Amino acid sequence: MKFSFLTYKGVPIQHKAIIVDIDGGEVAFRTMQTQEIAMKLEGVAYILKDGNFNKYLKADIVYNNFSNNTVVLNNFTYLLNMPASQREFIRVHPEIMAEVSLSSDKELITKGKLFDLSVDGLGVVSEENNGIYAGARISLDFTLEILSLNEKNHISVEAEVLNIIEYSNSYRYCIKIFPKADTEDKIIKYVKDREVEILDSLNKNLEDYIY
Repeated sequence: MKFSFLTYKGVPIQHKAIIVDIDGGEVAFRTMQTQEIAMKLEGVAYILKDGNFNKYLKADIVYNNFSNNTVVLNNFTYLLNMPASQREFIRVHPEIMAEVSLSSDKELITKGKLFDLSVDGLGVVSEENNGIYAGARISLDFTLEILSLNEKNHISVEAEVLNIIEYSNSYRYCIKIFPKADTEDKIIKYVKDREVEILDSLNKNLEDYIY
């Protein structure tokens, strides 16, 4: 079977796992160390649908044993779907949550913080709505920054609001973007660079447990 851990800062971490022991409601799996550390850092595991399971599964982490690459899970629950597993492009979480301006007809509607980004979409979190609705065509402006490379790129892009998730004191806008060729190149490079940063960070966390 395969674990699916597709939400570690947006980067897919997915490896095969083997069941090595079952004790009551607890199941021990052997998997790759990168998978194990990703699950430990997030405190939760996901299992993809396969020949063994016809639904997605979510489980809690009981404990990890990095010396023999095992992780013990319990509290298994079925999930109706797993949207992150269906994404065509990697959507990374930024190190710096850039300020995003949302405009319509060149007039500023609201501002928010960049939550995640891929070449075809992004998420913005804001405390304001100001009349934004699903289906609205808008323009976005923000700056992408990779601190380790000392790089900054201004992004201006046309977009469409696909969905709005309302929380108690904020909104999360799920937005499809339509970048021109030069803007697309900047976003692709940013996502690749950020993916490298995230995986490097994951491996450094792993070193703390195995050395």
